[in-house]
Amino acid sequence: VNNAARAGAQYGSQTVITAADSNGMIAAARADASNIANLTATATQCTCVSPSSLGACPANYCTNAPQGTFVEVDTQASFRTLVNYPGIPFSTTFAGKAIMQVDQ
Repeated sequence: VNNAARAGAQYGSQTVITAADSNGMIAAARADASNIANLTATATQCTCVSPSSLGACPANYCTNAPQGTFVEVDTQASFRTLVNYPGIPFSTTFAGKAIMQVDQ
């Protein structure tokens, strides 16, 4: 799940054009996790430059890159055990997140 998020963010961080391609980032994440049927992914971008039509990044992103644009890909998938084991949940959800600066 983490690798899928990273794959989506790597796709989006290539250029400002790919950073705007949320569907492409989601597709890259899903392609990386093709063996996980119930994977969901979301992709967003933000910028440290103000004013901008993009959302503002959290301040900690902008500390080292005050002119930076970033992409974030979040992934999630549920997992169920084949057999119930005492003391172990039958179902759990795994989440992944990747944040990368866009190459300008």
